[in-house]
Amino acid sequence: MADGKVSGTKIRNPLVGLSKQELIADVEGFAREHQLEDITPILIKGALAAQAPALIDEIEELDENDRVTLREETS
Repeated sequence: MADGKVSGTKIRNPLVGLSKQELIADVEGFAREHQLEDITPILIKGALAAQAPALIDEIEELDENDRVTLREETS
């Protein structure tokens, strides 16, 4: 790892394994702590999508516009 690269290592998604209730509670706590209550619903959608990006069609909190935006995201 002298060159700064980690060969063959996959980074584990820290959101995997959290229940939906735990994830939402964590997001709500983060939003309160950082005075972001006005965008809490958006943060929740983002966290749910980040937890399972391959399953965005199954996330009931996302509407079709959200899904289209996520499919078009390239970064």
